[in-house]
Amino acid sequence: MGTRSTITLIGTFNRVNLYRHWDGYPAFTGRHLAHAVRNATAIEGVVAKLLTEGDSEIHGAGRYEFTGEPEMHGDREWHYEITVRYQKPALIRVEEYDFNDNKTVAFEGELPEYRQWIKKHLVALIRRHKARMAA
Repeated sequence: MGTRSTITLIGTFNRVNLYRHWDGYPAFTGRHLAHAVRNATAIEGVVAKLLTEGDSEIHGAGRYEFTGEPEMHGDREWHYEITVRYQKPALIRVEEYDFNDNKTVAFEGELPEYRQWIKKHLVALIRRHKARMAA
């Protein structure tokens, strides 16, 4: 079973929606998005990074596909909305969805704070994994 997510990238003149079928939670997709928007000045560069196959440094490259409106994916658990701003940190909003499609805003802010938020998610994931392995 996958953790599905949708991503909306917003630029000055355009918008792109992507879908990811698995590993959509913040420790994976969220981390990959943080890397992809790190020095971005336009969404075209972000999309190119996300769709590139063979990116061995980060989880997720090549696992995205273009899609219509994010709402058409009722099975998603996470939605990431990223506004790429020229010469400013990206604005990021992360929404978590439950099984009834109820949404909770999990994060909203600029890229530097988002990277710290992602780090907390990754540390928690590692702790849970170690606890399972020890049991």
